[in-house]
Amino acid sequence: MITPGQYSDTLRALGAFIERTGAASVEIVDQGDSWLVAATLGSETLFSTFMLDDLRGEAQRRRGNGQADGQLSRALRTIGQQLDAAQAQSFTLRQVIEGFLVTACCESGDIARTYSPDQLEALASDMEQGRRSELTGHST
Repeated sequence: MITPGQYSDTLRALGAFIERTGAASVEIVDQGDSWLVAATLGSETLFSTFMLDDLRGEAQRRRGNGQADGQLSRALRTIGQQLDAAQAQSFTLRQVIEGFLVTACCESGDIARTYSPDQLEALASDMEQGRRSELTGHST
């Protein structure tokens, strides 16, 4: 089971995997012990926790190789950061015309939100700025 604190890295890795398949849109359903991933290519894949751990480990090993995240990978990582912050216990994510519709079960209550591409970009930039500040010891 993927736990809060692991969503960001796991969704980023899954996004990179999906980008390599060439899918244009995605739907992800957290089923506890596995995630069901459907893509526009008509495929549905059930990723076990073990498979997700492998993808996350592979992505962590590739960090710092100078290769930037793709658009989907970056968007999913940013959504994962929001799920981690909310301490989500499970979630569903669906790419829609407006961006990404995310529903999640959290200890503090269920949430449902649509993230536009602009909102995701702003959140990602804020998080990156925060990380740079932490590394340099400067506040923004």
